Amino acid sequence: MARVMSLVMMVFIIVPVFAPASGGLILSFGSWHLIFGFMLLLAVVVALWYKLRMPETLHPEYRHKLSIRRIFRDFGVTATTRQTVGYASAMGLCFGCLMSYIGSAEQIFDSSIYGLGTMFPVVFGLIAAAMSVASLVNARLVRKIGMHKLSHFGLCVFIAISAVNLVVALSYDGVPPLWLFGVGLTIAHFAFMLTMPNFNSLAMEPVGAIAGTASSLIGFYTTLIGVICGTIVGQNFNGTVIPLVGGYLTLGVVCLIIVLTTERGKLFHATHGS
Repeated sequence: MARVMSLVMMVFIIVPVFAPASGGLILSFGSWHLIFGFMLLLAVVVALWYKLRMPETLHPEYRHKLSIRRIFRDFGVTATTRQTVGYASAMGLCFGCLMSYIGSAEQIFDSSIYGLGTMFPVVFGLIAAAMSVASLVNARLVRKIGMHKLSHFGLCVFIAISAVNLVVALSYDGVPPLWLFGVGLTIAHFAFMLTMPNFNSLAMEPVGAIAGTASSLIGFYTTLIGVICGTIVGQNFNGTVIPLVGGYLTLGVVCLIIVLTTERGKLFHATHGS
């Protein structure tokens, strides 16, 4: 599951490589209203594709009757499973880092600090490409190393490089050279992508029997945490990169505390009964 989730994340992360350029291409044909029209068109295409090409994969003998009582019971199981709640919370904080970056990238690279202009999609895409490579690496290594070791290692590296990035940012009064900031951010995102797919798999591991319901609840929960954290970091933008790298470090440390609590104070291996 961790390997498949890494491949899914790789495809998911590739999208930002093309998104800014695609948006610019659409705008070249008219006003910003075309963006929403194009989104509607994509939604219709995806809905039709699912209808025609995505059959139900759950065997009939494993299906449950649709009932409010059953749904709430499965929600209760999901919300009271230690490993699921712990790693879902950790994944939500990781998603918060991603949302912080997406919310701050335009201000940092284009409008307020570095003024890249037409080069903004290129830089944004290169960093996203590094994250995709990390997802591929994770998919290849996770079956050999294991989810716990790989994700915990990635989290520790993410915290360490975030601390370095913060020190560098402070030493340059919040505006380090573009190349230095870009390298530090790329390494942080590479480590980040060794973590997030595995956290998702670890959260789902104990609730496989109710995977559909559990996945829905986990998705809602992690997205909510991510949006809240990303909004807080984005709203604190002050014309420097300090809020972003400081937010990365803060969210990373809180994430580590949650993982340690979930694994009863131990890292790099599963805790029985977690």
